[in-house]
Amino acid sequence: MNELKGFYDTQLLQILEIFFDSFDQKDRNLEKLQQRATIVAKHTANTKILALNNVFKNNISDHKALAAQLIRLCNEEIEKKWNDSSIDKTIFDLPRLSLEFRQTECLANAKNNKDYRRMFAMTFAANANQDFSLIAQISPNDEKIINQKVNDINLLLKDLNKDLKIAILAELGLSFTKD
Repeated sequence: MNELKGFYDTQLLQILEIFFDSFDQKDRNLEKLQQRATIVAKHTANTKILALNNVFKNNISDHKALAAQLIRLCNEEIEKKWNDSSIDKTIFDLPRLSLEFRQTECLANAKNNKDYRRMFAMTFAANANQDFSLIAQISPNDEKIINQKVNDINLLLKDLNKDLKIAILAELGLSFTKD
């Protein structure tokens, strides 16, 4: 019985690791994540993200309870019905859910921009371990530079199909995380 309990605890820890990595919350600060979720919940009708907001509110200090809530959320079933595939589904669904969350978060921040500056919200993902979201604010004084660089890039990519252009721009965006 102790082996089963140990296995269960290991699975919960794995889910928490994936969760915190996926939501770019490496400091494991649930209060910060709850604040982010409250803002995101105001800008979405996605029921999973709305339910996720409730999960954050209910389990602000208990990480094991948080992991259990995440399994329940991803599988839409009670704990008694969980099995190995429930854990696998959660591990698979969390990065996708976090990507949807961060896309909504970027758009919410862009929509709430009351500044005169131009704001861009971007989310890049290449695989489960390589994604990020960023927000850039540009001064109107930089418009000329932006337009020139866009024209330069369009000339470089003009002979490529749409999918290749998107892939190249996404890889370029991912490279910004290395700076």
